[in-house]
This record gives sequence, C-alpha cells and structure tokens, in this order.
Amino acid sequence: MKIQYFLLLLSTMFFQSCSNSKQITQSSKSSFKLVEYLKPIEGATYIYDCEFNKLKETKRLLYKTHLVEGEKVYYSIEEKELGDANPIIGSSNFLFGAFLFEGSNMSVAEIFWKKDLAKLKLVDFNIQIPQKVKQDTKIEWSEEEKKTVLTGFRNVKLETTYLGEVECLLIDKTVTWPTKTYEAKIWLHKEYGVVKWIKQTGRIEELKQAPLKP
Repeated sequence: MKIQYFLLLLSTMFFQSCSNSKQITQSSKSSFKLVEYLKPIEGATYIYDCEFNKLKETKRLLYKTHLVEGEKVYYSIEEKELGDANPIIGSSNFLFGAFLFEGSNMSVAEIFWKKDLAKLKLVDFNIQIPQKVKQDTKIEWSEEEKKTVLTGFRNVKLETTYLGEVECLLIDKTVTWPTKTYEAKIWLHKEYGVVKWIKQTGRIEELKQAPLKP
C-alpha cells in the first residue's frame, strides 16, 4: 500500500510540474463567463509550438467564418491546409467542431471534414455551452459511441514559455469510447484564447505569442 501511494504521489508531482500551473484561491461558487474565453478573432493567426513523442513542430491556426442559413459560424483550420480540397478541421480545436455565437450564447456542431460545413443547418448546433460555469459545472454531449465531458473549471496562473505567467481558465476534458477513456487539459485566456492544450494523445500545444490580427 505504501509503495502504491508513493507511486501515485510521484505521478501527481510529475504532472503538476509538467503543467506549470498554480490554482488561484477561489470560492466553489465562483463563476466564469465561458464565451469570453472561447470567441476567437476572425481571420487572426494563432501560432503554437507543438510536441509529441519528442517531435516538435510549429502550427499556424486560423479562425475562419462560414454562413449557415444566413448566420456566421466560426471554424479553425491550419494555415498549411488552406489550399487542400477537403482538410480535417474538427480536431484543430478542443470542441471538435464549428461554433455559433448569439450574443452571450454559444453552441457547437461537431464536424470533422471541411466539406461538412456545407451540410450544416442551424439545428445541428445542438451542443449548448452555458453562459456561466463553476468548478462543479459539467458540460457533456454524446455522438454515436463517443461521450465528451468538460468539467473542473478553475482559475489558475500558468507559467508559459513565451508569454510569461498568465491567468487562465483551466478545463478538464474526457472523451469516453466503449472500451477506452481519454483525458485532456485546456488552458484558456480571455484575450489569447487557447494558451495551452495537452491533448488526449499526449501532444502538447502552447501559444508562442499573442494572436496576429488580420
């Protein structure tokens, strides 16, 4: 039992050192306006340093818009794939889809390929993002055999490589399939959007600088 506890303690310490984030003291009733962290800058370029299995690369991510029944929706796409006929766009953001903003309300439609944008109807934006969240808020939705849950919303200070120490909203994400559950963590900033993302694959993406506005 002591050995198991020691290994668990080491694992916890290692993960904390990797994330470099410190929780800010807050009441369990503290709430956050999630849309303030999620609405992207149209046409802006977000540059990320990425690492997976010791392989490093730079990703340039753009947020574009598309009209669905006359309403503007946002989606993200890597700059290098702009010329491709039908690139994957869903996995380029942690919500795995296109976003619709109506005032302080936000909804998401899960999509994978860029061609899926042309098929979207407003009724497809059926994942509702609450206007305000607290640490015990749970946002969940299911798509066929996959279940996604966002929870653990809390205010932290994150020490980043390029931006210094920034105050972020940290979110825990789990994706559950019939035989496997994957975990991810996302750090959001009101001005910069996604500052850091540890994906369920273990890939780490960290923002290199403030978004480049068009």
